[in-house]
Amino acid sequence: LYIYINVNCDHCQAYWKDLDSAVKEGQLQVRLVPFGATPENREGGAALLSVSGPEAAWRAYVAGDKKALAKDKIKGDALAKIDRNGVLAQNWKGATPPFSLYRRPHDGKVAAMAGRPENTMLLLAEFLK
Repeated sequence: LYIYINVNCDHCQAYWKDLDSAVKEGQLQVRLVPFGATPENREGGAALLSVSGPEAAWRAYVAGDKKALAKDKIKGDALAKIDRNGVLAQNWKGATPPFSLYRRPHDGKVAAMAGRPENTMLLLAEFLK
């Protein structure tokens, strides 16, 4: 499951919390694709791409540790990567964060979903069959 996120988006963080136990239990693989135009989202996303333990840093950030994705963690061309992710997100016209892409296990078709699902269990059911 690929999820395009803004690191400071409340819906993105809530979506992650909905999926976190399935990720911890190894039932679901999630790839976060950070993007954003505001400095907070752009820099936080770049920090997420730069840290050595992005999953742990993201969990800490969502739990309230804003230093986990601080500007001083940004390395290399991470800001340019955030900008490229933003272009990808724009190509999916109307996509608002969180925006998810995944290949349906039962038929192999690519599915896209804008926003946080009202019932995450329905989404998880596609993967846990």
